[in-house]
Amino acid sequence: MDAAAHSLHDPGFAGLEGILRSDGVNPVHAKALWRALHREAETDLHARADFSPPLRSWIERNVGEGKRFFLDVPEVVDETHSSDGLTKKFLLRLRDGQTIETVLMGYDGRQTACVSTQAGCAMGCVFCATGQMGFVRHLRPGEIVAQVNHVRRVLKQYAPGKRLRNLVMMGMGEPLHNYDAVMHALATISDVRGASIGPAKISVSTVGVIPSILRMAEEGRPYNLAVSLHGSTEEERSSLIPVSKRWSLESLIDACRRYGATSGRRIFFGWTLIAGKNDSPETVQDNVPFIVFSVRDPELSLAISADEPVKAVIIEYPFNTLRKECKSHDQHLCGVLKELPPGANWLYLDKSPGVLHHKLLELHGHAARNHADAKILAGQARSLLLEIIRTVLGEHRISEENERQMYVKMDEIKEILSRHLESKLPSLPILAREVAVSESTLKRNFKQVFGTSIYEYYLQSKMEWARHLFHDKSLSVKEVAFRLGYEKPSSFIKIFKRIYHYPPGELKRRQVAH
Repeated sequence: MDAAAHSLHDPGFAGLEGILRSDGVNPVHAKALWRALHREAETDLHARADFSPPLRSWIERNVGEGKRFFLDVPEVVDETHSSDGLTKKFLLRLRDGQTIETVLMGYDGRQTACVSTQAGCAMGCVFCATGQMGFVRHLRPGEIVAQVNHVRRVLKQYAPGKRLRNLVMMGMGEPLHNYDAVMHALATISDVRGASIGPAKISVSTVGVIPSILRMAEEGRPYNLAVSLHGSTEEERSSLIPVSKRWSLESLIDACRRYGATSGRRIFFGWTLIAGKNDSPETVQDNVPFIVFSVRDPELSLAISADEPVKAVIIEYPFNTLRKECKSHDQHLCGVLKELPPGANWLYLDKSPGVLHHKLLELHGHAARNHADAKILAGQARSLLLEIIRTVLGEHRISEENERQMYVKMDEIKEILSRHLESKLPSLPILAREVAVSESTLKRNFKQVFGTSIYEYYLQSKMEWARHLFHDKSLSVKEVAFRLGYEKPSSFIKIFKRIYHYPPGELKRRQVAH
């Protein structure tokens, strides 16, 4: 391994342009190179016949063993599958011989990747096998991106009709301990010219590194946050998560509130149930988490809790709770977060009055926290009320196959919209033809799935992409407006302010100050 060589998966798009420019190659060729690396997950640039002669010549001179640049394509050392076939775990070897784990999960019809951010971990959580390894090193951005690309290649080969939609940073390591590399990698992964996994589909896990949570808030990061709580008191938490002694539980909750307020994203709280430690009905009753995540691992000395006491509490308090076990015969595969995308979950409500009541409370709470999403929330409320009416009247919903087809087609429309964030929105007739439905059906189904109109969803996504672009501190508000296709920056500023309740210049000033 040449220590002086650099990965082409490490730099962002602007960095790739800079590399080509410094070598006397027109930076316009960075677009084709970026597409090959990140949209198509290419493993051999030399095999590409579609590159321009200048780009092929540059690759021949600079990319490969013993040359300036290499591609991050980890070696698969081992692959294990869960007994139900829905989860695959990959042991990947990096260029320096370190191994990391990546997991592909196919639950609930969604493909989710669980990726690592470090080799080993410095947090030392007593219930975590990685924590007992100790810290080895941080992963580079390219090594994080490479895991996502590997999963995408697996899906393309073995399940060509399926696409990676969701990403959780919950593999080996503490993501917020490797903050810069993780945020750089996520910017690449969410880029609409690459893998295009939307920020709303990305969750960053942490044991509670408060300075980094606050930094995410200050920088306007748009990702979901998953906090490993595991204890209701300082003593209980610190006995399980030694690093939590640095920050109080109260300051952690305050940081989470601040991030939730600035990002508008969901915050999940994880709770690993450990027998005799944090699993009493009283503890769970006082601190019902959004996720109950249980791990059964014979290599660890801590025992998992019995099911019944906790189930009793969850039944009594029907909150949005998932209990996922990773049993020994499933090779300790990664658990999965229950994803609740805005609008999409309302069609699958449980019929019990308690759950419907909770959904109403959840919707009310979300509305109180997030005024920017008023129109989306109104759409969700309408869908929820329709579901309640159908429940009361005993009406049957559309068939499962028709429902599945509707979601597939609306997902296609969403993907088309994501590809036009820096260009003009295709007309309604064109969009309808793309999925072979009438215009009226398209409008009705899109609103049913996403809780808002196509145009409003497009504007929301466009402004979210603008926030992403502002992480490039060299771009001015005017430049971002032009890049998004606005002839007048004032039009862009007006829409941005309507959605986020502050002008883009304020976000820009925060980032420059930081």
